[in-house]
Amino acid sequence: MTDLTTIFSEETNFIVLKFGGSSVAEVNHWDTIASQAQYHLEQGNKPVLVLSALKNVSNLLEALLHQALAGVHPNAITHLKELHLGFAAKLSLAILDKLTPVFERIEIECEAIYSSQEISPKRHAAIVSCGELLSTLIGEAYLTKAGLNPLWFDAREILKATNHSDEWHHYTSAQCNYTANEQVRQKLLGQDGPLITQGFIASDECGDTVLLGREGSDTSASYFGAILNAAEVQIWTDVTGIFSSNPREINNTQAIQSLSYEQANQMARLGAKVLHPRAVTPAQKNNIPLRVKCTSEPDHPGTLISNELLNEQALTAIVYEPETTLIKVLSKSDDSEKKLENNSKEQTVSRLSSILNALGYDPLLNSQQQDTLYSIWIYANSDQPKMNDQSLKERLQDVVEEFNNSLSVDSSIGLISLIGHPDKVPQEVSEQSRLKLVENDLTFLMVDSKDCLKIAQKLHDQLI
Repeated sequence: MTDLTTIFSEETNFIVLKFGGSSVAEVNHWDTIASQAQYHLEQGNKPVLVLSALKNVSNLLEALLHQALAGVHPNAITHLKELHLGFAAKLSLAILDKLTPVFERIEIECEAIYSSQEISPKRHAAIVSCGELLSTLIGEAYLTKAGLNPLWFDAREILKATNHSDEWHHYTSAQCNYTANEQVRQKLLGQDGPLITQGFIASDECGDTVLLGREGSDTSASYFGAILNAAEVQIWTDVTGIFSSNPREINNTQAIQSLSYEQANQMARLGAKVLHPRAVTPAQKNNIPLRVKCTSEPDHPGTLISNELLNEQALTAIVYEPETTLIKVLSKSDDSEKKLENNSKEQTVSRLSSILNALGYDPLLNSQQQDTLYSIWIYANSDQPKMNDQSLKERLQDVVEEFNNSLSVDSSIGLISLIGHPDKVPQEVSEQSRLKLVENDLTFLMVDSKDCLKIAQKLHDQLI
């Protein structure tokens, strides 16, 4: 395939619609999915449906990895079959023959794990990717029954991952090239009905299956939007757009009608769960509007993310991560220079980042304040020990010792981020914070994890 960097004509008619796990797992939502596909076809658009696995199936597949290691996977695979065939039956679909090859692949990979007594990153990706394959095969059958003549295609044929130096991240948190591709665009335009494909999965240069990180279907949709030069990318979920904070945990949140790409990117990266942190950039770089909509309320306008900002209030949102890890790197004092054994600060940070990535952490924030570099990390590896697991604490202590105790590590930190620079943080909140940082029109407060939600609510009450 030939990648083109030229701009396509303005008369593009691709619309990418991503439906998440909670959307595809409800029988009544499939009326909405089919009607949206039909609507865009009638409008002369080419809908591309990007589907996640059925709700909780990715978790079941991750559990299956460890069941395979113990040799108790056959019953778990039977449960997965019953779950998918039962859901298909609720949609009046009989598709055992379509799903059987996927389950056979799962069985082969599980047997290989049991035989080798190892869960390699490659096999992890091969098994966990099957959730999206199963959901899209069900979706293809449903849209066919609805008379829409869909075309199912394998996302791995189009989304190609770049190499990653770390094997775990290469297979489970991949990033893809998303250069506009005229050849792919013309090929898919030649199909009559809607297109249906998988979120969350891609392939590398060897043809191996890779994953885009948990909840990565949003990013898949944005990648497809960029590659196809889509008119719009829509993220269909279980809430009516993006709010001023998490409406499931914070009272009196306000719906946000529009966001800039930068604000949306900040919110996703710093704790808002509506969008995947990597989903905004491909759309932003290609000036493709992103719209967040609700599957159960399809007529609701949702939230538009674009270059046009309608909401210009000083403070847009308050987002938070209640379980993060704060690492302090003493970088200027004489003592710290001796402890670092003449390594430069840049070398220290690079080495530290490599170690933390391998342990399953993703960076949220780095800030240099006086003599200390503050580095904030979130534990993002779903198939490793949890944040409060003693073994992980011991591994973090090993990191501290590797750097000759020039680091301090605290895993009881909550990070609260104020999107849009407010005039001031209330005094009583500032006093409860371990540290306040201001960076690039953002205010960050570090608090005790146990107080994170309470303080976020107080800030929302007073500032929004």
